[in-house]
Amino acid sequence: FLPKLKSLGILAVDVMKKNIRWFLILLFLFSFILRITFAFLSPVKYWDETIYVNLGRNLLLYQEYSFLHGFADFSSNWPLAGFRPPLLPLFIAFFSLFSFNINLIILIVPFLSSLGVLAFFLFVRQLFNDKIAIYSSLFFSIFPLNVFWGSKILTDAILLTMVLFSFYFFWKIFFEEQKRFSYIFLFGLFTALGFLSRYSMIWFFPVFFVFLLFKYKNLKFLIDKRLLLSIFVFFIIVGPWFIFNYYSYGTIFGFLNHANDASLRWGANSFFSLVFYIFKDFGILLPFFILGIFALKKENKYSRFFIISWLIIIFLSLSFMGRKEERYIIILLPPILIISIIGVNKLGKHKNYIFAFLLILFSIFVFYNLFDLMSSYNSDQQNCFFNAMDFIGNSNATHMVTEHFSPVYFYTFKENIRVNNYTVIKDLIDNNYEGKVIFYHYQDGDWFNLNYENSNLSNSLIYSCGNIKIFNLK
Repeated sequence: FLPKLKSLGILAVDVMKKNIRWFLILLFLFSFILRITFAFLSPVKYWDETIYVNLGRNLLLYQEYSFLHGFADFSSNWPLAGFRPPLLPLFIAFFSLFSFNINLIILIVPFLSSLGVLAFFLFVRQLFNDKIAIYSSLFFSIFPLNVFWGSKILTDAILLTMVLFSFYFFWKIFFEEQKRFSYIFLFGLFTALGFLSRYSMIWFFPVFFVFLLFKYKNLKFLIDKRLLLSIFVFFIIVGPWFIFNYYSYGTIFGFLNHANDASLRWGANSFFSLVFYIFKDFGILLPFFILGIFALKKENKYSRFFIISWLIIIFLSLSFMGRKEERYIIILLPPILIISIIGVNKLGKHKNYIFAFLLILFSIFVFYNLFDLMSSYNSDQQNCFFNAMDFIGNSNATHMVTEHFSPVYFYTFKENIRVNNYTVIKDLIDNNYEGKVIFYHYQDGDWFNLNYENSNLSNSLIYSCGNIKIFNLK
């Protein structure tokens, strides 16, 4: 069986080398179908997913970029929303022109993430060769971390796609010494889009700088017309965002100050949480990664320097960042995967067995996650949630009081009354609101620590399902 598997693998790679265009088309379709499958099997959206969709809808409905309709938690700069990068909400607003149907919006990130798979192939092919690019892009398309976050209405996978396209055109300009205006423009464009998709894009600026310093051995590249024109394109695109921040915060860097405040408010994580995430998601690649570090010595020195610079600078940036979440490490995936693939490729006659083993293993991980999603698709808890959202949406209530601001607004379009102390709710409502107000309460996740059975709310219960209870406050 193993010799046949090896022969099949060699044949497949040879065919893909000769038919790159078809390989890329099939790779994109496979990546897109896989990601939208995960997206549609995850109907209950994360808090941050609903935040971005609500911001996008409000851009269209109210021409505002804020939380004025009560769908975000408390912050020192409320209702300003500048700490949330605007690109994804802008995409959502654009698609909402055609329909508010969430099934249309769900397609945005899987599509962009699948484009990122193609960008990854093109980038790796430039730095190394067809074989490394084919293997790397196959694993990149099915890597569990990339598939999962590439199916969410979040910014991480979008940033990764923009970074890869930005790097591709950067390499065209400053390694291949291309002078075509289209490359210069696209480098500036994708760098700007990366910044507008997630502010972490600024961590990649030092990668550009140290590579150019390494290549040219002086600072004359700072006055290179190609670089200056790319920077000009960048600022033309992000300029309106700086202007918006100046009028909103009083400084063009208001979004960064607000992002820092928000990160501190949500709480910092230790360095060890980052290490844990890295070993959890990339641990299986560790032996091949170590082997790849040594194998890099035989590769082009510029390619080697660029990949190592990416890895070190982004790892250090993540280390110093206060807030650390698992999804943030997705921007470490490309260099870790490339180095690991190079390591496997140096295993001689055994490499095809290892490639096949890893591809099968990652496929098992992905489809196990898919099966887990399918098994919970019609769970009682999920059905209770959607029934509660239907109940609220169809009620004649004008406003909501809830500790789950964004998801409830996302599913019902009922504006939230922002309070952080239950004892003031009743007086606030009686004195300020004429229409019906209802209180959505999820027992396992209270910010109010409310024991409704020992309060006068017990007589105003109008809906109950599982841990969800809804009360009539007025």
